[in-house]
Order: sequence, then C-alpha cells, then structure tokens
Amino acid sequence: MDIIIYFSILLKSPDFLKFIVLVMTKTDCWNILNNMIFTEYLTPDRIVFLKSQQKDEAFSELADLLCSEAAALDKDTVMANVWERERLATTKLAPGIALPHAKIEHIASPIIVVGISHKGIVYESGDTDPVHLMIMIISDPARYLPVLSSIAAQLNEKAVYEKIVSSNSVHDVFEILTNVYTPSEMNAAETGLCKTMMRYACQIYKEADAHALVVYADAVDSIDVLLDECGGEKVYIITGMRDKYQYLEKRVNVTVVQVPFGNLSRSGQIEMGHLFITAKNLVKKNYRVISVYGKKNSGLFDTIFISHIEKEYADYFPAESDMLPADLHEEVFARAVQLLGDLAAEGREGKAVGTIFILADHEEVLPYCQQMVINPFKGIDEEERNILDPSLEETIKEFSKMDGAFVIRGDGVLIASGAYISTHMPNAQLLRGLGARHAAAASITSASKAIALVLSESTRKISFFRAGKRFMVI
Repeated sequence: MDIIIYFSILLKSPDFLKFIVLVMTKTDCWNILNNMIFTEYLTPDRIVFLKSQQKDEAFSELADLLCSEAAALDKDTVMANVWERERLATTKLAPGIALPHAKIEHIASPIIVVGISHKGIVYESGDTDPVHLMIMIISDPARYLPVLSSIAAQLNEKAVYEKIVSSNSVHDVFEILTNVYTPSEMNAAETGLCKTMMRYACQIYKEADAHALVVYADAVDSIDVLLDECGGEKVYIITGMRDKYQYLEKRVNVTVVQVPFGNLSRSGQIEMGHLFITAKNLVKKNYRVISVYGKKNSGLFDTIFISHIEKEYADYFPAESDMLPADLHEEVFARAVQLLGDLAAEGREGKAVGTIFILADHEEVLPYCQQMVINPFKGIDEEERNILDPSLEETIKEFSKMDGAFVIRGDGVLIASGAYISTHMPNAQLLRGLGARHAAAASITSASKAIALVLSESTRKISFFRAGKRFMVI
C-alpha cells in the first residue's frame, strides 16, 4: 500500500480518557438478521409459540401453520419433504437455532414460518443444547438455495436471537425479524470527528486523482450524514450486512458491497474489501483507491488508507484481466471465503486444520485429480451438495480434516473432497516456506482457470492463488 495515515483521537469523559487507536478487529461472525427476506415472506400469522418439546411434534406444529397459510400445500407432502431433507444432514445451524427446510415444485413463492420454544426442543439424540428458535422454509427449486442461504447467513446476531426467544409476543417477534433499518443518531462529538475524516478522505481523493472511495460502514452508527461530505466521488460502502445499507444505493455514485470480514485484522479487512470490489469488476487495475475505516461498532473512523490496485496485486494482474473466473458466482466465492475464515478462527475440535478449496473451471481441474479417499459427494443430488446450503457447513468443516482438496463448481456444487492434485506444471511460482497445499494450489491454477484458496494449518492464514501465483494472503 502506498500510504497509511493513522488518526489517534483522545476523547474526554467524566470518568476516563478513551484512547482510540488502530487495533485488531474482534472476532464477530454474528451478523444482523436478513430483514428484507423476512419482510417479504413472513407475516405475524406465520409466527407461533411452540407447545411441543420434541422435534417431530414441533415439525408437525410448524407444518400445520405453514399449510394453513398456503392452502395449496398438503401437510403430508410438506412433512415428507422436510424429513427427507433432515435425514441427509441435521438442520440445526447454531446453538439454539434450527432451520428445517425443503423444496417443493409449483409453489408460487417461498413460505417461512417461525416457531419459538421457551422450554427448548430436543433436536438430536444426546444433544444437551435445545433449540429455542425454529424457522421452517418451503420454497420452489429456483429460489430455494438463495433464500435458504440468505437467511442462514444472517441468523447470526446473538443479541437479536436472545431478544426473540425471550419475547412473549408474536407482534414483538415480528417487529424484531422485520425491523427495517433506520439510521440512528451519533453524538455531536462522534459526528464531527467522522465528518472531518470524510472531508480529509475526499480531499485526498481529489489530490491523489483517485478513482474510488471505500467506506467501512459498520464502524459507525449512521453513515448517511457522513456521505453528505462527499461530492462527485465514486463511493463503495463495504459492510458485512448489505441489506442494512442497501437503501444508500438511491444516492448517486454509491454502491454497497457485502464482504465476509470474519476474524480479520484491520489490514486484512482492507485487503478483503479491495478483493471483493475488484472481483465484482467495480474497480480496474489502474485505479487508486482511498479507504476509510474504523473499528467495528466503535462509532468512529480512525484510519485512511491510500492504495493502488495494480501495485497491490502486482503479480496477478499481468496474467488475468478479471479477478474471478468467468464461471464463478460471486456468492459462491464469498461463501468459500467465509467458510475458510470460520475454520481459521475456530479450527476443528480445538485443533487447527488446513485445506484447499478449488473453485470453478472444474472440467479442466478434474483430470488432474485423484481421490485419496472415496469421494463423499459422488452420487448425491447436486442441489443437496451446494456450499450455499447452510446444512452442509458442518459436513464441509468435518471433511476439511481429511487430506486433499475440495473441488467446487462455479455455481457452488461440491464435485469432490479429499482430492489429490498432480499437474507437474512448470509455470507455477512457489515461494520458499510454502508447503504441499500451496504447491498444489499454484500448480492447479497454472493448469486451469480455477482460483484456489488455501488455509494454512500452521499459520491459519488464507492464501489466494490464480494463474499459478499467490496474489493475496489474509
């Protein structure tokens, strides 16, 4: 990066001095509920306080409610499909939360029903963690994965979950789930400091002849008043919660980009933001970018970065004009990064793991693959082995303990796991100190148009490979 400007701000309060500095970002993979999905597909009549304490009885209660809301649906059909999906893998996604679901042909639109259990539901035999929030989703095949993935990815705000399960009112639960974001007011001191940061950033933007202004919205309470400081700058709002800020795109020259930040340092956040706006072809290799960041939820901006995209990815851009392979869907790339980020932060059963995700161009990749173990995904319906399906998250993390790579089609379908890569490509460029996984990633991306993500077991860092070269490490 060309220039880094750090702003350290001393604020006085009656009790203490608060010193704000550039810091490591705290692990915070819990994001706010996707209220746009709930607003579209949920009504108060589709929320119930469950009487059952057993899984099968709770499913029956929710199916009754679902069929009463959709007369064309038959309860036996709904239950059969939900249980068929449940037998493939548990739909318990997180402590206290389950997402039973199924796809059914010829329904007009997805249907969501919500059940809350104060006492808790025994979801799996021997499981000591009962489910208190159960959301059943029935969808047509076309919208099944997008709706399911979107809800599951956003059911991650622990405070919101606790508000829901402690509520005694259907109306209150509906308000929580469908609470459309409205900007909150920052205090005068915070607003003034953030406005100053934005003015400096816009001034640098003009003097540096920059092409894009990147703003990390999750640092502050309200971004609206700060954007008023901008003039003709092209602004990219970077956030882990795109739906919360999507209304900002009504403004001229504003684009909102969702980024799976996960457990990243400040520099890692900025690099990830650059990667995603570049992957979406929003910026080009000759662009100079000004980035404005602050610690998440701090209420303040404290950092301005000035960087040049081509210099940042100097080893990458000469080989490729686009950041991602043509057949790789953006949401699949984001999901892969998020999964590896989770594994880097959590490991598996308390131990660090290393693995490789090979994304896209699978027809060119497969001839260089040999199975080290029996391919666990062979023969399974494609719609049931897509990484966008949240029910597969634990399965993927478990298989990551095996040697070998995951081969993932551009639309997210898992083609193989435990694959041994052998290409003997002389063009792959390796750095000293890198191991067999990195060598395999460099080799396969030299032999194909795929992109490879490598999680290092020893460092817990994620390396990105394309065209035989490592172009980014976070």
